[in-house]
Amino acid sequence: MKRADGAGVSGEEQDYRRATDYLRQMGIRLQPLVQDIRKNDERCTDCGACVGACPTEALVLERPSMKVLFNPEECVVCGECVPTCPVRAMELTF
Repeated sequence: MKRADGAGVSGEEQDYRRATDYLRQMGIRLQPLVQDIRKNDERCTDCGACVGACPTEALVLERPSMKVLFNPEECVVCGECVPTCPVRAMELTF
């Protein structure tokens, strides 16, 4: 499970269940992610357009090479990078 800031949530199973039960009692709807973001390295031209669109910095420009790196652990699957990429290297998968 990921928080809104992209950081993963970890802990004991019973604590996870208590937390999700609490959120549901507060009226917060929870649903599992049924999609994922993938970077197609064969298509990527390292233009960096996606880097500015990523709110969690899951996409960064490595310096000095200026290569776009994707860290899926930081990704919250917001999808902002998908339409931003001019060569469609960022893909939404289900």
